[in-house]
Amino acid sequence: MSSAIKYNRSLIVYVLIASLMYLGIYMKNALLTFVGISLFLVFTSYLLTWDLLTSLSLSLLDINDELVVMKDHVILRIRAKSSLPLKIPAKITLICSPHLQCSNIDRDLIINGKQKDLDLEIKWFGIAKILGIVIKIVDPMGIVTNATFIKLGHDVVIEPKENAQLIIGKGLSRDLGNAVVFQSRSGDFVTLKEYDFSEPVSSIHWITSARVGNLVSTVRSEMGNLPKLIIMEYTPHMLKPANKYRPIDEALMYLRGLRSIGALLILIGNDITKVMNLSRIASLADLELRLRVLVIGMEGREELLERAKRLIGNYVNKLSNDDLMTWLYPVNVSKGLSNDEIKVLTRYLRKDSLLILSKESLSNLIRSNVDLNGAQVIVVGEGI
Repeated sequence: MSSAIKYNRSLIVYVLIASLMYLGIYMKNALLTFVGISLFLVFTSYLLTWDLLTSLSLSLLDINDELVVMKDHVILRIRAKSSLPLKIPAKITLICSPHLQCSNIDRDLIINGKQKDLDLEIKWFGIAKILGIVIKIVDPMGIVTNATFIKLGHDVVIEPKENAQLIIGKGLSRDLGNAVVFQSRSGDFVTLKEYDFSEPVSSIHWITSARVGNLVSTVRSEMGNLPKLIIMEYTPHMLKPANKYRPIDEALMYLRGLRSIGALLILIGNDITKVMNLSRIASLADLELRLRVLVIGMEGREELLERAKRLIGNYVNKLSNDDLMTWLYPVNVSKGLSNDEIKVLTRYLRKDSLLILSKESLSNLIRSNVDLNGAQVIVVGEGI
């Protein structure tokens, strides 16, 4: 817990009181002098009493919190109780990773008052960290401030959106709104789109049309079978914010659409190569967290502590190394695929491969004369 007094404001008040006392003594006015002394005692008692009561209230504080994860929002329900039976207005600052919009929320809280619901908009996919809250009490004159940090330590799993899936055809569509991917009996790609009346009636997918209440038709691709091998860039550059989503967010949405096809997923980047069965990955959000921890692990602990201290001050002493790694966001996110990693990629690359990578890494592949003939490429990081 920390306590602070804005000395400039208190000094002004004390100067005014002292001036009043000096004037009374100078004019030999006992009443004026008595008023000045009384104001001095009252003001000093006010500062000491407020500091004592709020410090005691915060030291006896108990936080009851509940987390509710919805589709596009996270609701954090907080109630602050103190053994000191006083209702004290306070301000709260929520400390969380940038996956959630923690700023611009109603931050008023009454200690020993009603439950407060904080509505946090989901910004990115992955595993977000709600580290804790800073509760601050300021006196009505804005002179005495007492604050404390309460660690919550919530890990919020944010899986890719269900309605954002991949359309694969002769070209790659950027409209991921209501696309569905499945495999036809002949093994060709089939995508769903809004029915065009210039198309034959036989192309209408009647079951889906009845479900959505609008005519939907099927489109067969000329590209052959579904990919059995997906190669995804797994570098710091995938964490670089671009427009609404980061490259990793787009990649996770594509992976969700391809999850049911039983393909192998190969992650290449950060000097590692990891092979896994896409359909057996329990949480796609965990891929984002692992990448984030790998990248932020390249920064020194002292550097992380300094960054954390700039954000929450000396409360950083209450944090573990795991808290720092999962709360702070990497700053060095410009590195893409290296030349050695490109060589590894080419060893796995084949004609039925699907590549998911950033525009910069695709340019590096082209400069390295990698043969992409027959491979399917999804470029992420340009915004959706």
